[in-house]
Amino acid sequence: MNLKVRGINQTIHRLYLDVSCEVSILTPYDTIEDTISNEVVLIENVIVRFSSIDIL
Repeated sequence: MNLKVRGINQTIHRLYLDVSCEVSILTPYDTIEDTISNEVVLIENVIVRFSSIDIL
């Protein structure tokens, strides 16, 4: 989970999923093996808090 403060009274919460996959590609003359990795944002939430000064 990633937690960042953005400006006054704002907080961003992000939940990431790390995906990793091992693949094999077969060709007539060779076999290629590789690992593919990616980071995916599952949830992003911005919480804004108001104070009495912000409303005026």
